[in-house]
Amino acid sequence: MKTLLVIALLLPLPAFAQVGHTRLDAGDSDRPLALSLWYPATEGEPEMIGGNAVFEGNEAIPDAPLSGGPVELVLLSHGGLRSADDSGAWLAAALADAGYLAVEVNAPRPDSAAAALDELWRRPQDLTAALDTLLADEDWSEDILRDDISAVGFALGGTAVLSLAGATLDAASVGAACDADLPPPDCFWFEAEGASLAEIDSGPLTEPRRDERIGSVVALGAEYLDMFAGTPEIPALVLTLGPRPAPELIGTEAMPDLSPVDAFPACTEQAPQILEEDGSTAAICGEDPSARPEHHDRIVQRVMTFLQDS
Repeated sequence: MKTLLVIALLLPLPAFAQVGHTRLDAGDSDRPLALSLWYPATEGEPEMIGGNAVFEGNEAIPDAPLSGGPVELVLLSHGGLRSADDSGAWLAAALADAGYLAVEVNAPRPDSAAAALDELWRRPQDLTAALDTLLADEDWSEDILRDDISAVGFALGGTAVLSLAGATLDAASVGAACDADLPPPDCFWFEAEGASLAEIDSGPLTEPRRDERIGSVVALGAEYLDMFAGTPEIPALVLTLGPRPAPELIGTEAMPDLSPVDAFPACTEQAPQILEEDGSTAAICGEDPSARPEHHDRIVQRVMTFLQDS
């Protein structure tokens, strides 16, 4: 598998012709999780998976058999508190195209700002629960290389994977995060609904979430980076997107010419107009929407290089 990854890094993206996709349920009735699995495949006709009037989808073969197993597993947690399901499909599909089994973990969206406060410690739990399901599943457990499991997260997902790597959040710092010079993106929502980060139960927030089965992590544009009291215990790439100062965490690198919105799916041609007409902002498509695929390629190449080396 390492050989395949080296070859993939030397070729333009995508490196392989076929990607498969299927879905799997995880979690429990109190917190059901929807897993979106992307993996190398060779049989079947590709279809467009996901996508809507604003964001482009990704081609994959529905329910195709896995090709070339066993494979390395990458768990993926994408987006903040109110991101749509499968927002990281572009990254999962690219990783599958390079030979990985990439599994995006979609959790229920909180129905209020007060309910959303606990997401800081629930998201790491979601990834652990998803891994439990995959390693116990009769169709997938034998196809996973258990010594090569990684996790990649964006925004709050980036915070989650750092927790799985052994970094711990400081409750006092999190409680005061909305008063910081660069507050988390949901502070306006919290304030509008009368919720406060200071109300988070410090017990589960600061409880160690290290999952020993995970050997490396990548945090893209992670939220609450300045609120970590401890550092990762395993190889970690902390990739900041945009001009914000990089925190003093081991493995931190910056892509200052990119923006956090570049980690969202590519926008359709009509997306900016649709968003403006809907009363939303077209900023999520970036200053130059046509540059989004190139930005994705840069992120994917850096992520894959790190995963291959770690």
